[in-house]
Amino acid sequence: MRRIAFTVIFLMLTQAGTAAVYKWVDENGKAHFSDKKSEKHESTGVKLSLDNVIKNERVVQKLEPDNYQKDSFRMPRKKSKVPYRFVMTSAMNVDQPVDRLSSINITMDQRSFSSYIKLTGIEANISYKIKIRVIDAKGELIFDKDKILNTDTNSLWFVARVSPNTSLDESGDWTIQAILNDESLFVEKRRIEF
Repeated sequence: MRRIAFTVIFLMLTQAGTAAVYKWVDENGKAHFSDKKSEKHESTGVKLSLDNVIKNERVVQKLEPDNYQKDSFRMPRKKSKVPYRFVMTSAMNVDQPVDRLSSINITMDQRSFSSYIKLTGIEANISYKIKIRVIDAKGELIFDKDKILNTDTNSLWFVARVSPNTSLDESGDWTIQAILNDESLFVEKRRIEF
């Protein structure tokens, strides 16, 4: 009985927006809801709240800017057991990061940062596919790059240079993801300021 009443209210909310809703009880004690008052029974107005109404996805998309694209990627469930070192750095010196940054201020002088990953304890003479993804504070995917690497030793390193568009992006905690051979290597958060 309650489910029917809630369903009726929900349908009226989604179709009628903020239209008036009335409630009355019949001779059998059954509650009824309608957008019109009952002619036979005493009707009372029902105060409705739109806070819990599920928004139409198409309407939400229309409100977003054209260039806004939410990240719908799902990280692989399996976690890689390969030891790694991740450093967000402002610059590289040969095969090592110049600095280790917990945050970075993107300015006209410093328009980018580098994501440095070093894998250790891996098998030699095997190909490794590494993917780097960066998701900004709004949940927009701004960087997605992968590369296949080979090594004849038990370690290798990979650098991805990320250059955000300063006119579009906002300050906040960005997510940096690494996927190694279709397994999740890490998910790290870093503060990016503009």
